[in-house]
Amino acid sequence: MKELKYLIIDLDNTVYPESAGVFRKVDQRINRYLEEKMGFPREEVNPLRAKYYSQYGTTLRGLMIHYKIDPNDYLEYVHDVDLNGLLSKDEKLNRILKKIPQKKAIFTNGSKAHAENVLRKLEIIDNFTNIFDIVAMDYIAKPNPQTYRKVIEKLKVEAVRCIYIDDIEKNLIPAKELGMKTVCVSNDGSDGKPHVDFVIREIAEIEKLL
Repeated sequence: MKELKYLIIDLDNTVYPESAGVFRKVDQRINRYLEEKMGFPREEVNPLRAKYYSQYGTTLRGLMIHYKIDPNDYLEYVHDVDLNGLLSKDEKLNRILKKIPQKKAIFTNGSKAHAENVLRKLEIIDNFTNIFDIVAMDYIAKPNPQTYRKVIEKLKVEAVRCIYIDDIEKNLIPAKELGMKTVCVSNDGSDGKPHVDFVIREIAEIEKLL
């Protein structure tokens, strides 16, 4: 195996546990955007989101294509979440990340501002050399393979020298196909799948894999 150079890490429900409720708040604000800013009846919101998620990977992409919305306005609105009481300093994770010699990058379907807010709240932001958000990916979301290729190109690293970590199993498939080692942050038994090399319960367990 070639020397490992990069840890590429998803943000929401990966660098913090799902139980923190951050992404749940974002999810609620997506619904509010559709209802309050775009005028969709409440009963149409979830079916529309499911349709766009299936077709385009994100609600945002579907709205950009069909309604020509301002993506920056959308991203600012849906990520306007008060993190107080949801996240706090994670000394354990910070200590572990600092011990890992490989470089680390965030790769998220959210916005860079949201990623920075989360990482600052956890007090781990100085561990990351790069943040690749949906804007940097030209609003094309994971698991579209071209976004993974773009990250690798920007990092100037071979895929086989990277580990990709995500809580959504299908997001690991393109990473695995490119040659990365893959890690699923999961408590529901995602092991045994050909595109999942390792399963951990929380991001802090990454240390024992390295």
